[in-house]
Amino acid sequence: MMRRLGLVCLLMLSLSLPIVAQADRSVIVPGNAQLVTDLGALSVTESLNDAAFSPDSKYVATVGDDTAVRIWDVASGEQIAEAFEHFLFVKAVVWRDDFLVTGSWDRTAIIWDVTDGVPTVREVVAGYDGVVDALAADSTSEKIVLGVADGAARVYDVSSSSIIASLPVESLRVTAVAYSPDGASIVTAGGYPASGAVLWDALTFEKISDIAHPGTVMSLAHASSGLLAVGGDDGTVTLWLDGAQIAALDQSDWVLDVAFNPAGDVLAVARQDGVLTLWDVSAPESADLIVAIVASDSAALTSAAFSPDGRLIVTTDEDGTARLWGVEVK
Repeated sequence: MMRRLGLVCLLMLSLSLPIVAQADRSVIVPGNAQLVTDLGALSVTESLNDAAFSPDSKYVATVGDDTAVRIWDVASGEQIAEAFEHFLFVKAVVWRDDFLVTGSWDRTAIIWDVTDGVPTVREVVAGYDGVVDALAADSTSEKIVLGVADGAARVYDVSSSSIIASLPVESLRVTAVAYSPDGASIVTAGGYPASGAVLWDALTFEKISDIAHPGTVMSLAHASSGLLAVGGDDGTVTLWLDGAQIAALDQSDWVLDVAFNPAGDVLAVARQDGVLTLWDVSAPESADLIVAIVASDSAALTSAAFSPDGRLIVTTDEDGTARLWGVEVK
């Protein structure tokens, strides 16, 4: 039987910028339509592109087109800090134990130290001929994958401040990159005219296999179980295990982000139509839709991420709104 996922917006990301009006958000559970109320959200003037939780789940970082990197305290909803070291759109953010990384259209990635929620620049990674659209970080060592719009993803070693590999894609734009949770593999995808993705050995940087997908891949996520989710502009999410496709989830619109919870048994899908869908993938060959939420009334969802403790989801959208959702699995 499909598990039910109760969702209530817990917090408002607020305080220094105007709050948007409260609004009911549709929650669709097969056979059991419900409503939840969004208690409020931070609204900025330009698109928010990505968000990431701190490893202890106490903070959330948001990045967007206004070039700001903002840090929020999850418990209070207060903005802790903001920084403007990038000078063009900031497209991606990842957070690991002792560093945070941002990627920008200014053709740089910045590695930040974060102390009590306050980021300070540790290092600027520059010198590329293309924008940095996508990021992934290895959870077991200090390595980062940078998706650069010059036809390659770079593997950067933070400890030595050096590029240790370049992984080609079949397009100038790198649309998505991901590390497996065990650090054993990397998956990369490119934009039009490329389709599908490529799985790489993270130690030897040799190609393991091609990951076929019907359209341009926009998002990638690895679960702790080894499951790989691939989302694209064809309106589907394909699920892969051990190099074989085992399921395809119809989403009815472009998939802009995918994310697994820490246990690897729930998949979040952020769609261009503003809908967030959550799937029970504990038996991925027969994945079940748990819930669909109209998380943004008028804009595409640009990202979705689970907190490391599994209790929260953060979504961002092109209207410049970030929302926190509480997660209860019954």
